[in-house]
Amino acid sequence: MQTSQVFVSHTSDMAAFPVARTFVQAVLDAVGRAGMVSADMRYFAARDGKSADYCRQRVRECEIYVVVG
Repeated sequence: MQTSQVFVSHTSDMAAFPVARTFVQAVLDAVGRAGMVSADMRYFAARDGKSADYCRQRVRECEIYVVVG
């Protein structure tokens, strides 16, 4: 059985707030508890040119899309 992938979309603000436990970390923890794998935007490396294309490709590879905003 293939593990579902969850694309977690967020701004850098949400990845830093609130300080004790961020909203993004709460989502990532929930994804892990559900036995799924997250595609977290913060780990996308800087790339020349078509970063939006890469992001769309990663979204298409996931079964679930979550926005933290």
